[in-house]
Amino acid sequence: MQHCPTDIPATTYRLPETSIPGYMAQSTSVSEVAELPELVQAIMQYFANDRETLCILSLMSKNFRLEAQRILFRKVTTLQDADDHTIFLATIVRSQRLALHVVAYAQENVADPGTDLWDLLCYGLQEMKNLKHLRFRARGGVASAHILRGCSFQLESLYWGCNSDEKELARNVLPLQPNMKQLRVKWNEQKKVSPLRSTCPGLVSLAGDRGVIEAFLPGRKITTLTWIPDLDDSTTKIAHLSDQLNRLRFLSFGGYFERPKLDLIVDHLQALEVLELLGSDATELQFLERIPNLLILILSPLLNQKNGPAPSKITAELIKEIFQACQCLQYIDVADDAKYYRRWVSFSSEPLPRRLSYPMVHRWWRFRGNL
Repeated sequence: MQHCPTDIPATTYRLPETSIPGYMAQSTSVSEVAELPELVQAIMQYFANDRETLCILSLMSKNFRLEAQRILFRKVTTLQDADDHTIFLATIVRSQRLALHVVAYAQENVADPGTDLWDLLCYGLQEMKNLKHLRFRARGGVASAHILRGCSFQLESLYWGCNSDEKELARNVLPLQPNMKQLRVKWNEQKKVSPLRSTCPGLVSLAGDRGVIEAFLPGRKITTLTWIPDLDDSTTKIAHLSDQLNRLRFLSFGGYFERPKLDLIVDHLQALEVLELLGSDATELQFLERIPNLLILILSPLLNQKNGPAPSKITAELIKEIFQACQCLQYIDVADDAKYYRRWVSFSSEPLPRRLSYPMVHRWWRFRGNL
């Protein structure tokens, strides 16, 4: 991870004209610009996605440094190895000012309990008082929710990839997060752990297995559901959740393993507008006509597969039949592979020529487990 220094005096270095917004004259010095807060903010925002340039600019003046740090520390979600996380966490533990900049943080399969990095993580989470979005999984997915005790942040989204944390989350973590809007957790259906109905009352987007659905769908106005079946998910009828399922507008159905057939839930999707089927079987597409308000259909591979649905199964004739059965349907996106899709529109005998990327196809999705 690159750092920004703590105290650098203003300089008179000249900034190249091509490195800053066009309205800034080539002869303007950094020290002159640094005295104009609105211009400093505009320059830093211009380079908001260029971390290397932000770090270089932070060396040029104190005002540049302060604004660059605000952007650099706001979203820390791409660090990969233990050394980078150690540097970041040690920095914010030493500087409460920098810790307060952090709004989003992600760490997956890096830290082990009992290590120095783990201790830094515990201290660092306590200091991130303005944190809104957290994505975390301990190495091996060991239960770790106890490290959230005492944290004062108010999250809006949480992806918690650890196992066996149902009780800790239900009793000591989630009840203290009333602003939570997006939640993805692992929730063993067999443990029968149910959060209080007052927990996360504003939840609108939910992701997880059958256990998560049974625990969090009742009593909340969730409109986006990412159902990722686990190996031991039950396939029993789900009519007792009919009222909640009928509120859904967006549904992604499927994950890493074989999922239940669509007919398990198809009669409880009266408000659904967008449906993604992962690992779809062409034979179950006959059920789509029972979703009256379906606007968009996405056919994707399972999350552990590289290829999309078999081309031999998704034929032009099948696409035509789907459009005929679903009167409101606007288009169908069919995966070529894990990264790109082909779009079919009504009355077309072949897909549109331009391939669409995964983010373009899923841009409407409220919660995909990403920060």
